Amino acid sequence: MPGGRPRKYFTEEEERQGRLQAKKAYRERNIDEERRKSRIRTKHATIKAERAARKPAVLLELPTNKVVQLRS
Repeated sequence: MPGGRPRKYFTEEEERQGRLQAKKAYRERNIDEERRKSRIRTKHATIKAERAARKPAVLLELPTNKVVQLRS
């Protein structure tokens, strides 16, 4: 008899369904915390997008006609 833990899932689809079920149960247990985290992520993404929109797309370098005198 081989040692080790018996397999919980025998196909990839069973594994996928098990992961989805565990994820759903976690969300149900921690719904308030998950909503709080989601709001924070959305707020940060909105702030980042607004900052990117305020920045000019292209910075133009204007030529300057300054003459710099070096001291010797």
